[in-house]
Amino acid sequence: MSGLLETIKRIIMAPLRLAEKILKFFSPFRWLEKDMPLKGKIIIAVLLLAIFGVVGYGSFRFYDFTQNNPNFCVSCHVMKEAFETWEASVHQEI
Repeated sequence: MSGLLETIKRIIMAPLRLAEKILKFFSPFRWLEKDMPLKGKIIIAVLLLAIFGVVGYGSFRFYDFTQNNPNFCVSCHVMKEAFETWEASVHQEI
């Protein structure tokens, strides 16, 4: 019975070990495991955070402009007359 269990265990674990080896081989951060000084790793982390921050802020500003700014709606030629009517109405403050 234990021989059967060992065989099943090997069958189940083989693909997992293979996947682990493949992920380790193709890991984009494999070069960080080498002998890089701590200062270098900190600089890379700060630069990545800065890049994500700038991209995140830009994405937020773009989303905010497209969702909350009437000038974005007017950029479509079909909306020009509707925007001028809305701008002159009492509903502009809503």
